[in-house]
Amino acid sequence: MAVSLRVPESVRKRIAKLAQRAQFLAEANRRLAKVKKARSGIPAQAVFEYLEQRARGERAPRPRSRKLA
Repeated sequence: MAVSLRVPESVRKRIAKLAQRAQFLAEANRRLAKVKKARSGIPAQAVFEYLEQRARGERAPRPRSRKLA
């Protein structure tokens, strides 16, 4: 038996925003599982240092993936 509900626009927008967040989190979890399985990745500190150098206008070598402990 089908049921139809009229939902206010504000509620529709909120639901859409929550769905996007759930999709984002699911993708993040998939990627994290892939990194853990491969046991390699780029440490966050290396990424932050790279971004800070670039923000200062300096040339910086891109961080490379390494085996994680």
